[in-house]
Amino acid sequence: MQKKLLIIGYLLITSLLFCIKAQNKELSNYHQITYDLSLFDKINLNSEQGKKALDSVTKNNSSKDAEIIKSKTENLMRILQSNKIPFLLTIGENASYFTVKEELTENMFKKLMQEGISDKIGSFYTELNTGKVINIRNYRGNTYFIEDKQNKKWTITNERKNILGYKCIKATDSDNTVVWYTEDIKSTSGPLEFSGLEGTILELNLNGMHFIATEIKKLEKVPKIKIPKKGKVISKEDFEKFIKESEKE
Repeated sequence: MQKKLLIIGYLLITSLLFCIKAQNKELSNYHQITYDLSLFDKINLNSEQGKKALDSVTKNNSSKDAEIIKSKTENLMRILQSNKIPFLLTIGENASYFTVKEELTENMFKKLMQEGISDKIGSFYTELNTGKVINIRNYRGNTYFIEDKQNKKWTITNERKNILGYKCIKATDSDNTVVWYTEDIKSTSGPLEFSGLEGTILELNLNGMHFIATEIKKLEKVPKIKIPKKGKVISKEDFEKFIKESEKE
């Protein structure tokens, strides 16, 4: 009798461990999500509002640099107003990676390179268990790893909507950032440096930029997330100071 009880106990424990393992595998939720980036509020660049927006970008720069920056910003805004730029979020086991999607038309890729959108936004590597964010940026031929930590305080609202078949919840922060996230994808990641919610962000409205998920792929295997190996590690505050000083030269 005791032997039978031991066998039954062993089978129950084995079955329980199998169920836990299967559940953990399901909750790992490896995904690749494509987002489209566009200007949320289209600005008439020739209007008074448009001129003020462009002037605000160049107010802290010398007259020589200001004209160059203003021109590039204007061209970049025109590209964003007339095109949707695809980005890709790859969600792994303990990390996610967000970057411009490679499958771009040749003309679009050239435009992006000319106006430096990849350099201005960069790529984002996020450690999902710690909230550590590394913004990988290229500036004047050098690669920088800009380290920061996601510590935003989100306000969860009662608003709900559906994105690509996923039930989403609206959340906001003190900077008027608006996100829609889904608890159906068990990851705390999202576009850019935004994370820290009980699910994955599928839509982001930030300072006139609008990211919206257009395709969601489930991955059967843990994706390999590759980031550049060489680069200068710097804090977000120090990098911003460095940019301001460099642009004065």
